[in-house]
Amino acid sequence: MKHLIIKQKTCLAGGLIACCFILLSFTLGGDSYSVYLNSKLVFTAYEHSKTAMSKPVDLNLDNMNDKLVVEYSQCGAIGTGRRIMVKDENNKLIKEWTFTDKAGKAMIINVKDILHADHQGGILKLYYASARYLPEGRFLTILKINGKAGTKSSVAKK
Repeated sequence: MKHLIIKQKTCLAGGLIACCFILLSFTLGGDSYSVYLNSKLVFTAYEHSKTAMSKPVDLNLDNMNDKLVVEYSQCGAIGTGRRIMVKDENNKLIKEWTFTDKAGKAMIINVKDILHADHQGGILKLYYASARYLPEGRFLTILKINGKAGTKSSVAKK
């Protein structure tokens, strides 16, 4: 009888250990972000996903009156002391926007501010930063800038 109880406890402990390994193999939480041009979703990305990648956002003079919207979730919460930064290909800061903690989830940027930014060439990088968890910033996507009107944008206009 004692041998049977010990065997049952051993099996139970082994099963619990196996369950723990299975549960720990999943990534819980994590950061996610979505980028919109006006109200149209360009893409959504998840930091812990092995397959999700951001896609470049094409901007041109036709987008002059548009809004670029970034929604960033840090493990399901909105960060504090949030900033959106645009850098050039050499990671030199071109422009930075700050957002109050009460501004809500969406961080809205006028595309004309990006198009008028002083930069060399047609590629800019978009970054997100928050005071507590991401003070140095996290790369979000590439902004492809074309100074001509009529070129194809990432999101078709209706």
